[in-house]
Amino acid sequence: KIYLNEPTKTFMNAAVLRVTSTAPMFGILQMVFYMGIGKAVLGDGES
Repeated sequence: KIYLNEPTKTFMNAAVLRVTSTAPMFGILQMVFYMGIGKAVLGDGES
């Protein structure tokens, strides 16, 4: 129902906003784990 009433541009705007908010968070997460901080926080899996 929404697809019929809303133009395609609306969905593309939502996709762009989602990507611009998710990409930096993913990059920060990758940097944290690459630097080893994530391993120190979560533990290194050895029990």
